[in-house]
Amino acid sequence: MHGIDAGEQAGVFFDGVFSHGLRRTAAPGEFRINTQYGGRIEATLIGPDNEPGLGLDLAAASADPFADALLRRL
Repeated sequence: MHGIDAGEQAGVFFDGVFSHGLRRTAAPGEFRINTQYGGRIEATLIGPDNEPGLGLDLAAASADPFADALLRRL
């Protein structure tokens, strides 16, 4: 898949506070990013425009619990 060699970014949060960013990349010729398949994980900077893809559009039942969690935080 085009672009998969650039890996994926992940933001790590502790108690709702951003801690650090990670980039996970697959080994050459591999599509799985897990370290057991030769994938690599390294620290990276995540810009303010990094989109927090939560996949809410992929799991219809997740929208309400997500909204409830946000409201509890406000």
